[in-house]
Amino acid sequence: MPTYYWGVPKVVLDFVKTMHIEGSHYCYLVLTCGGSTSRAATIFKKAFESRFAPVNCVQGFFSVKMPDTYTPMFDIPDAKRSVEIVKEADPVIETVAGYIGRGAIGDYDQLHGKAILTTVCYPIYKIITTRLFHVGDTCVGCGLCEANCPSRAISAIFKSKATPLC
Repeated sequence: MPTYYWGVPKVVLDFVKTMHIEGSHYCYLVLTCGGSTSRAATIFKKAFESRFAPVNCVQGFFSVKMPDTYTPMFDIPDAKRSVEIVKEADPVIETVAGYIGRGAIGDYDQLHGKAILTTVCYPIYKIITTRLFHVGDTCVGCGLCEANCPSRAISAIFKSKATPLC
Protein backbone atom coordinates (compact mmCIF):
# COMPACT_ATOMS: atom_id res chain seq x y z
CA MET A 1 0.00 0.00 0.00
CA PRO A 2 1.33 3.47 -0.75
CA THR A 3 1.56 5.89 2.16
CA TYR A 4 -0.41 9.11 1.64
CA TYR A 5 0.22 12.05 3.96
CA TRP A 6 1.83 9.54 6.36
CA GLY A 7 -1.46 7.64 6.52
CA VAL A 8 -3.68 5.27 4.54
CA PRO A 9 -5.14 6.14 1.13
CA LYS A 10 -8.93 6.45 1.19
CA VAL A 11 -9.22 3.85 -1.58
CA VAL A 12 -7.50 1.29 0.68
CA LEU A 13 -9.80 2.05 3.61
CA ASP A 14 -12.80 1.75 1.27
CA PHE A 15 -11.47 -1.61 0.05
CA VAL A 16 -11.12 -2.89 3.62
CA LYS A 17 -14.77 -1.94 4.24
CA THR A 18 -15.96 -4.03 1.28
CA MET A 19 -13.63 -7.03 1.36
CA HIS A 20 -14.79 -10.43 2.57
CA ILE A 21 -12.61 -12.92 4.41
CA GLU A 22 -13.84 -16.30 5.55
CA GLY A 23 -11.92 -18.46 7.97
CA SER A 24 -8.57 -17.67 9.49
CA HIS A 25 -5.93 -15.97 7.35
CA TYR A 26 -2.71 -14.10 7.76
CA CYS A 27 -2.43 -10.47 6.74
CA TYR A 28 0.77 -8.61 6.08
CA LEU A 29 1.07 -4.94 5.29
CA VAL A 30 3.87 -3.69 3.05
CA LEU A 31 3.96 0.09 3.00
CA THR A 32 5.68 2.06 0.26
CA CYS A 33 6.77 5.62 0.90
CA GLY A 34 9.14 8.29 -0.31
CA GLY A 35 10.59 8.97 3.11
CA SER A 36 8.70 7.65 6.11
CA THR A 37 5.48 5.83 6.97
CA SER A 38 4.84 7.51 10.33
CA ARG A 39 1.60 5.97 11.73
CA ALA A 40 0.15 4.56 8.48
CA ALA A 41 0.46 0.96 9.73
CA THR A 42 -1.42 1.82 12.92
CA ILE A 43 -4.27 3.39 10.95
CA PHE A 44 -4.51 0.38 8.64
CA LYS A 45 -4.36 -2.10 11.52
CA LYS A 46 -7.16 -0.31 13.36
CA ALA A 47 -9.41 -0.28 10.25
CA PHE A 48 -8.63 -3.89 9.34
CA GLU A 49 -8.95 -5.35 12.81
CA SER A 50 -12.13 -3.44 13.65
CA ARG A 51 -13.70 -5.32 10.76
CA PHE A 52 -12.04 -8.76 11.01
CA ALA A 53 -10.58 -9.28 14.51
CA PRO A 54 -10.00 -11.51 16.37
CA VAL A 55 -9.96 -14.23 13.69
CA ASN A 56 -7.85 -12.22 11.27
CA CYS A 57 -5.30 -9.68 12.32
CA VAL A 58 -2.31 -7.99 10.77
CA GLN A 59 0.66 -10.30 11.42
CA GLY A 60 3.46 -8.08 10.22
CA PHE A 61 4.34 -4.62 8.96
CA PHE A 62 7.07 -3.79 6.45
CA SER A 63 8.19 -0.72 4.53
CA VAL A 64 9.87 -0.14 1.19
CA LYS A 65 11.29 3.20 0.08
CA MET A 66 10.10 4.21 -3.38
CA PRO A 67 10.35 7.46 -5.37
CA ASP A 68 8.32 10.36 -3.98
CA THR A 69 5.48 11.32 -6.30
CA TYR A 70 3.68 14.12 -4.47
CA THR A 71 4.65 17.08 -6.63
CA PRO A 72 3.25 19.94 -4.49
CA MET A 73 5.17 18.94 -1.37
CA PHE A 74 8.40 17.22 -2.43
CA ASP A 75 11.17 17.44 -4.99
CA ILE A 76 10.38 14.59 -7.34
CA PRO A 77 13.44 12.59 -8.36
CA ASP A 78 14.28 12.62 -12.04
CA ALA A 79 13.82 9.45 -14.12
CA LYS A 80 17.39 8.24 -13.54
CA ARG A 81 17.20 8.62 -9.76
CA SER A 82 13.71 7.05 -9.70
CA VAL A 83 15.09 3.96 -11.44
CA GLU A 84 17.94 3.83 -8.92
CA ILE A 85 15.51 4.04 -5.98
CA VAL A 86 13.40 1.21 -7.42
CA LYS A 87 16.53 -0.94 -7.94
CA GLU A 88 17.57 -0.23 -4.33
CA ALA A 89 14.15 -1.49 -3.26
CA ASP A 90 14.61 -4.91 -4.91
CA PRO A 91 16.69 -6.49 -2.11
CA VAL A 92 14.37 -5.00 0.51
CA ILE A 93 11.38 -6.56 -1.27
CA GLU A 94 13.18 -9.92 -1.36
CA THR A 95 13.84 -9.67 2.38
CA VAL A 96 10.20 -8.79 3.07
CA ALA A 97 9.05 -11.75 0.96
CA GLY A 98 11.35 -14.01 2.99
CA TYR A 99 9.92 -12.79 6.28
CA ILE A 100 6.36 -13.30 5.03
CA GLY A 101 7.24 -16.73 3.63
CA ARG A 102 8.53 -17.77 7.07
CA GLY A 103 5.38 -16.47 8.76
CA ALA A 104 7.19 -13.74 10.70
CA ILE A 105 5.12 -11.79 13.18
CA GLY A 106 5.98 -8.24 14.21
CA ASP A 107 6.71 -4.70 13.19
CA TYR A 108 9.54 -4.69 10.65
CA ASP A 109 8.79 -1.20 9.32
CA GLN A 110 12.20 0.48 9.23
CA LEU A 111 10.84 3.81 7.96
CA HIS A 112 8.48 4.92 10.76
CA GLY A 113 9.82 8.43 11.02
CA LYS A 114 8.05 10.85 13.33
CA ALA A 115 4.48 10.11 14.49
CA ILE A 116 3.73 13.83 14.49
CA LEU A 117 3.69 13.74 10.68
CA THR A 118 0.53 11.64 10.69
CA THR A 119 -1.02 13.70 13.47
CA VAL A 120 -0.51 16.97 11.59
CA CYS A 121 -0.76 15.98 7.91
CA TYR A 122 -3.18 13.05 7.65
CA PRO A 123 -6.26 15.10 8.65
CA ILE A 124 -5.45 17.39 5.70
CA TYR A 125 -5.43 14.38 3.34
CA LYS A 126 -8.88 13.37 4.59
CA ILE A 127 -10.33 16.59 3.16
CA ILE A 128 -8.11 16.84 0.05
CA THR A 129 -8.65 14.26 -2.66
CA THR A 130 -7.74 14.03 -6.32
CA ARG A 131 -11.23 15.12 -7.29
CA LEU A 132 -10.45 18.45 -5.64
CA PHE A 133 -7.22 18.82 -7.59
CA HIS A 134 -7.24 21.84 -9.84
CA VAL A 135 -4.79 24.03 -11.67
CA GLY A 136 -4.39 27.60 -10.50
CA ASP A 137 -2.97 30.71 -12.11
CA THR A 138 0.51 29.74 -10.93
CA CYS A 139 0.63 26.65 -13.17
CA VAL A 140 3.47 26.95 -15.66
CA GLY A 141 2.36 24.01 -17.78
CA CYS A 142 5.42 21.86 -17.06
CA GLY A 143 3.40 18.65 -16.91
CA LEU A 144 5.14 17.31 -13.75
CA CYS A 145 1.83 16.57 -12.06
CA GLU A 146 0.71 14.40 -14.97
CA ALA A 147 4.08 12.72 -15.41
CA ASN A 148 4.42 11.85 -11.71
CA CYS A 149 0.86 10.83 -10.86
CA PRO A 150 1.12 7.12 -9.98
CA SER A 151 -2.57 6.46 -10.64
CA ARG A 152 -2.62 8.44 -13.91
CA ALA A 153 -5.50 10.44 -12.48
CA ILE A 154 -4.17 13.73 -13.83
CA SER A 155 -4.39 14.71 -17.46
CA ALA A 156 -2.71 18.01 -18.17
CA ILE A 157 -4.65 19.88 -20.81
CA PHE A 158 -3.28 23.36 -21.22
CA LYS A 159 -5.91 25.88 -22.27
CA SER A 160 -4.05 29.01 -21.38
CA LYS A 161 -2.21 31.17 -23.90
CA ALA A 162 0.97 30.70 -21.88
CA THR A 163 3.57 28.48 -23.45
CA PRO A 164 4.50 25.46 -21.32
CA LEU A 165 8.06 25.66 -19.99
CA CYS A 166 8.95 22.11 -21.00
